[in-house]
Amino acid sequence: MDQTTIKLLEGYGQLVQQLRRARERIKLLEGKKLRKNNSYYEFVPFYDYVSLFKLLVKLKNKGAENFLDVGAGIGNIVHLANSAGLKGVGIEYDQNLEHFSLTTDTQYIDAFDFNAYMKYDIIYMYCPIHDFKLELSLEIKILKAMKSGAYFVSPACHMSSTEYFRKDSKNCATPGLKKMAEANNFVRKTFTKIKTEQYYVLQKK
Repeated sequence: MDQTTIKLLEGYGQLVQQLRRARERIKLLEGKKLRKNNSYYEFVPFYDYVSLFKLLVKLKNKGAENFLDVGAGIGNIVHLANSAGLKGVGIEYDQNLEHFSLTTDTQYIDAFDFNAYMKYDIIYMYCPIHDFKLELSLEIKILKAMKSGAYFVSPACHMSSTEYFRKDSKNCATPGLKKMAEANNFVRKTFTKIKTEQYYVLQKK
């Protein structure tokens, strides 16, 4: 990747941060809370667009064509996926984000009500839900629905899916340990882990 592309991606990341801050200021003026809604996080943008762009290009070169962002926020990752040559779409719970969206390729729907996960070659998810058990349930739903050969991608700091392959489940809430163990067994049998420096990538067998 040349320096010009890297600079553009870094600038893009700064733009997304500015949009987030602008939205927060508007909500404060309206007297609305900035925290979770029905256990779902407010828009939390991921910062390292250069590494994610490289990963998406790599997966595209391995044959991936379409991309889904679960909890798409303002569509910044969908936009990045399209820039990497993929056919990117997103799903988002908070319809108020539509006014700030960088793309028109977002469907406003609860991720638990979305039933087309099997259509996508890459599914990306970064902390869409505040409640651990609820997020784990969503991840299990997605992982079971994915087609063979598809990739599940999450930043390394997004722990709940990556804990499937860890022996030390320090991040796991006690009420979720039984479900975590069940998910662990399912994922070990059904997925191959591709470890990168910034991401955990699971490919379905």
